[in-house]
Parts: sequence; structure tokens; C-alpha cells
Amino acid sequence: SCGCRHWDTTSIACCASGTMVCSNCGCVIDEDEAIEIGGEYYCRDCVYLCDDCDEFATETYEVYDAYGNRYVCEECRDRHYRYCVDCGDYVHKDMGTYVESVDRWVCDDCLDRYFFLCEECGEWHPKGNARVHNDRPVCESCFNKFNETNEESTEN
Repeated sequence: SCGCRHWDTTSIACCASGTMVCSNCGCVIDEDEAIEIGGEYYCRDCVYLCDDCDEFATETYEVYDAYGNRYVCEECRDRHYRYCVDCGDYVHKDMGTYVESVDRWVCDDCLDRYFFLCEECGEWHPKGNARVHNDRPVCESCFNKFNETNEESTEN
């Protein structure tokens, strides 16, 4: 457990009681400096402190919230953040919207950049699908309804 090579094969007693070996890098660490995660022991160089839960983790993930970028453990990432396909970032779940027209969650920055709010139906749609009716942005579906209504009224 000490990480030292022992030449005497007659004894398995360790020469350095109170020391442990880091499960990640294999360095020798003092027992009082070891950090236990999931039954394994790690040195301080191989762990990270989660900005959300203040617990140590062997991996952190960069995420974004109202205060900027943060580094969190996988559990906090999955609990408090959502993945935005449009920008490729994990963003706090309160800083985005589910867009039904594309069936995905979108962060607020990408929502403003790539989507528009149809002034007729009140739904978010990709900007590439925007149409203009009476100087208002509308989705293709609402635009088609206006055209069908106009065609019916001109036929009568």
C-alpha cells in the first residue's frame, strides 16, 4: 500500500504505515491528505472540488450559469444543467427554453440568436422558417393559414 518496492519477500508488512497510494496516479500520499471518493483514495492533484455541492470528484464538467462558467461534478451537471445542442454547452436549466417546434431544450443565448417568437401562435421557431405577415414575424404554419383564409375570401 505504500507504493515502495520491497526486496525482502519474507514479510508483507509495509514500511510506511499511515500512507496510501492514489488510485489515479499511483503516488504515495499521507493518510490524512488522502481524499476518499467511492471507496477509492486520491491525492489532491487528482481530484476537483465541485462548485455546486462543494464535494470532491475525480472529473468536473464546465457549465454556465448566471455567474459565468463553473466546474461541477457529473451528478450536479445532470441535476442542475441542460445540454444545448446549438452551442454545445451545459447551461443552468433555468437559463433556457424547451422549443417544441424542434423538440429540444435551447439556452437563452441560442434562443435569441437562432429562433424567433411567432406573433400569431406564440411558439418559438427557427429564424430560417420566419415569414412576414402584416409586418409581423410569423411561423410558416400561421403564414399558410393566412394565405388559405385569403384564398377562401377571394373565392367567395
